Amino acid sequence: MKKIRISHILFVFGLLFILSYGQAQEPQSVSQKEVPKKVIKEFKETHANIEDAKWYPYPNRFWKEQSASLVNFPIIWINNIPNYYEVRFSDEKGKIRKVYDRTGKWIVSSRALAESDLSASISSQLDDKGYGTWEKVNIERISKSGETGKFYKIWLKNQRKKRILFFDESGKLVKTLKWDDDTNMTTDNKAKLKNAPGTSKAKRQIAAKDVPDRVREKAKKDHIDVEAIEWVEYTRVYDPFEGLSGHSYYDILTPSFYQMIFTNNTGKFKATYNYLGELLEVAEVVKTKKLPEAVRKLMKSDLYKLWEFNKEHDLLNREDATMIYRIYGIENNRAVQLVLDEEGTYLSSY
Repeated sequence: MKKIRISHILFVFGLLFILSYGQAQEPQSVSQKEVPKKVIKEFKETHANIEDAKWYPYPNRFWKEQSASLVNFPIIWINNIPNYYEVRFSDEKGKIRKVYDRTGKWIVSSRALAESDLSASISSQLDDKGYGTWEKVNIERISKSGETGKFYKIWLKNQRKKRILFFDESGKLVKTLKWDDDTNMTTDNKAKLKNAPGTSKAKRQIAAKDVPDRVREKAKKDHIDVEAIEWVEYTRVYDPFEGLSGHSYYDILTPSFYQMIFTNNTGKFKATYNYLGELLEVAEVVKTKKLPEAVRKLMKSDLYKLWEFNKEHDLLNREDATMIYRIYGIENNRAVQLVLDEEGTYLSSY
């Protein structure tokens, strides 16, 4: 079996127990050196004199931002290259944000607006649709590659109910996305609201025929003479409302990741690929009773007495030949995971 070198791991000092379910922390910017040259070149061609540009992997950077990691989602990936980059800067009109894909193609632009910038027609529609008393968290005017004109993008929140509404320049409501389980609320008393992409299923089993050809073919080359038990698709899920921490949402396609679960003569494994067919990691599936004694001892400690642990977990080989264990479980009806070394030392949790 091919061993994957692991270059990033989140170390937490001591045994502080931190469960990060959302993105309450601020997004982490990266230096310009980490942004692809094609992206920088495209940006500077139209914004040569900008001095306050700050770059962010979009939608987030899983291997460095603990708060952005997904529950029950593969971590410690060495080839987890961002698909998009968001740049935030100021021009003569004020603050603006732009998103480019990693080839340098412009995807979307967003400029912050005040509530007074909304037309009377849009304000009236918000009242008519029941949003008059909702908190207006954010208002933007956006333009998007492949779409004609500009759009008003309004973030609304009412306790646990969260929406983003899109109006075109004529004031027509063209899209409503929701980040909650309110299935009764409708925009026109006929059609139910659309879930924001990627908010309902971070993980789903799919048929081999539905896996992209380049991913499936690469898996065949990497793992000859093995038969896949199942394929699982992961989608990057996050709630941009959580903590109101500055994380953006642009309603653009975020490519999924694919995991092939298979067996060979030594055991059961998970091979994870990105949408380009790049191998990200291979993990061995280990049953609880086969875990190191120190790991099992920690799992039985009072720290985790409220956890109900799964029967299977993941084992990864680090580049120094030591082992990392991803321990899966349930706490308060939520999927959680714990990352430990072979001595039972706590590294991180999600």
